[in-house]
Amino acid sequence: MTPLLPRLRRRAALCIAFATATSFAGAQESWPAHPVKLVVPYAAGGTSDLLARYIAQNLTEAWGQPVLVENRTGAGTVIGSSTVAKAKPDGYTLLMTNNTHVINPLVMASVPYDPLRDFMPLARLASTPYLLLVNPKVPATTVQEYVALARSRPGKLNFGTGGPGGLTHLGGEIFNAQAKTEIAMIHYKGAAPLTAAALSGEIDAYLDAPATTTQLVEQGKLRALAVTGPQRLPTMPQVPTVRESGLPDYDVTITYVVLGPAGLPANVRDRIGNEITRILGRTDVQQKLQSLGLTPAAAGPRDTASWLQGEQEKYGRVVKTARIKVE
Repeated sequence: MTPLLPRLRRRAALCIAFATATSFAGAQESWPAHPVKLVVPYAAGGTSDLLARYIAQNLTEAWGQPVLVENRTGAGTVIGSSTVAKAKPDGYTLLMTNNTHVINPLVMASVPYDPLRDFMPLARLASTPYLLLVNPKVPATTVQEYVALARSRPGKLNFGTGGPGGLTHLGGEIFNAQAKTEIAMIHYKGAAPLTAAALSGEIDAYLDAPATTTQLVEQGKLRALAVTGPQRLPTMPQVPTVRESGLPDYDVTITYVVLGPAGLPANVRDRIGNEITRILGRTDVQQKLQSLGLTPAAAGPRDTASWLQGEQEKYGRVVKTARIKVE
């Protein structure tokens, strides 16, 4: 009888281990078992918010669980991003952000997370270029004419930004570097005062999203010199890209991504990435995004991770060269 006891104990231990593993696997397979929170570090009503809510609606239908958008603004997206970095890595707290995710730590004195190490890339959603816009009083109708004007008046022309260290600021610095101009940067607190300054003639030029400025261009209140992305816009085919206009390496594009906290289980990571990619492949979704001025990206976890790394390196060089630091 005695030799039987060790065998029984081993068998019981194996049964317990198997039951535990099966229970864990079942819990992962049943994900999501309750609502998922999608944190957006931007205010409600903007392109980021509209995109997040549209994607959340489609994920809700696909998963049978509510995907709830939560706007957590402040500190240039740092507050919302910090919430997700600290969240339990179970797939129930996600982040929708853009390029600023890797730019902020480059320009800010202190950020409480590493943008790559503390997050799990899940999907790249969509992108949109800016328009390079000037006040109609500026005597330039093309990028070439604008560059020639700036070179003839070093330090005299100015370029408005939505804030120091932001993408519109870095876009201006990249333009200066590639065009060999000395256009002065003037910073504003957000898009609304920046647009007002451009309309009044307080600034000569700036970058802004097509979705919010196309009507102003059509009304003749602003002049679009170029598109900052690699391709012309279907809605404004007459406007060339900056690349076509003599700066072949220029590309400043807002790209939206979904991230989770580091440590997400691989099957949850893949399910989220695959579902978003599937949704973005639908014709109706692509048409909706295009109506918002967005081009669908539909890239999964691996491609998104590679893209984030590339963006960090790209803008890291700009920040270092221009010595940009936000206090």
